[in-house]
Amino acid sequence: MFSMDCSAIFNDNTLKPKEKTERISNSLVNNELQLSDLIDYAKKSKDANKASCVEAIEFVTAKKPEFATKECLDFVSDCLTETAPRIKWESARVVGNIPIYFRIIWIKQLSIY
Repeated sequence: MFSMDCSAIFNDNTLKPKEKTERISNSLVNNELQLSDLIDYAKKSKDANKASCVEAIEFVTAKKPEFATKECLDFVSDCLTETAPRIKWESARVVGNIPIYFRIIWIKQLSIY
């Protein structure tokens, strides 16, 4: 259901890229958008839109670090290996926003792979 709205936001040429990211991050904060829906959309998107989705997650985790669920951490972990520099950068910023406790768990999970 959200994919249609997300596509509409990204295809809206009247919005600047930052406005698109802000609109998505505000939707996440206001619970108008589920994180899992955004992640599903981002996984199917081209690099520019995927980076904007990760940036929206970064904005939210900067204010609410507890927003980073296991699904979110798995997603940004995968994004760290992307070829697009902006995706890597924004993913690293999400990891930097999460509390140290979650980072330790995340690092331990990565070492299992």
